[in-house]
Amino acid sequence: MTSQDEVLREIKKKRQVIWLAILFFGLCGIVGLLGGGILLTVIGFGFVAAGVVGLDKLKGFGQDIRDYHPGQGFRYFRKTKEGKLKQLTLSQCGLAVIALLCVFFRISVDEALVSGIAGILFIQYYLKRRIHLHTPIDEASLFELEELGIITSKDIVRALYKDFESWDQVQKGNKILLVTQDSFVCVIMESKIDAIRMECRMKDIRKLGVIEHGKQGEGLLVSMGTLDNRIMRVMLDGASFQDSPEEFFKQFLQALDEALASISEPAEHRRATIELQKGEAARSGVRLNIRELDLFGQEASAWTAPANRIASEK
Repeated sequence: MTSQDEVLREIKKKRQVIWLAILFFGLCGIVGLLGGGILLTVIGFGFVAAGVVGLDKLKGFGQDIRDYHPGQGFRYFRKTKEGKLKQLTLSQCGLAVIALLCVFFRISVDEALVSGIAGILFIQYYLKRRIHLHTPIDEASLFELEELGIITSKDIVRALYKDFESWDQVQKGNKILLVTQDSFVCVIMESKIDAIRMECRMKDIRKLGVIEHGKQGEGLLVSMGTLDNRIMRVMLDGASFQDSPEEFFKQFLQALDEALASISEPAEHRRATIELQKGEAARSGVRLNIRELDLFGQEASAWTAPANRIASEK
């Protein structure tokens, strides 16, 4: 399955889940309205409204991605690590308040308590932990990327993300994403010695969309529209505690802002509708034959690489 197909499949799943939620909470709202339950009515129709907004966002994500303006939008991802952790804490407080209200008004008490506790624990021991443990780019990883032919000795890596925790655990479908001084690179592993590479110049990116991964919200679905009317879609699984999709995307936004800062394109280029046939992004990728990834079977301290290749985080 290509990266393009993978993302489109997740979008389809999210649409189906949202439609089911709209039907369920719509019925709850009607029951509350007929039975005089003010809180149930508000909650029911509130979730219906949220579902409609979600469907509209998914529609835009799939076909007509919004124009990207440097420094604007994506407020959560632009926050510092501490800012993200604080916002997640507020989300935990919100879940606790909703659960207590359900208990007080005797509305699906058992379900509310289970969902509230599960949500709080998920945020605390998964999302927060991943952001807190995000590992900066190290020399060993840079040396391995160069050995694999993914980067050259002249590349400056601004951001790095992997869908695996160690190089000896690479499996088919795992992705390596990185931002260099001038490009966004996606490498999709087909085996330990075979991969497909897709690359896009940062200054060619004109549209950008991001939503949470459909699989329990662990990762991100990212869609980028380019100047030549193409779409590159990538799914960040969020399977590694060493690689936070949120922190990688923050660094990506910083690099994109810098790349677009001095560019002034005609408005018609920014408004152009971008559409790419399913699978075309993968077919346009360059297949790499690379040696087996064996870095972590050896002492990382044995490797050396030029220190100036690691871009300092701003």
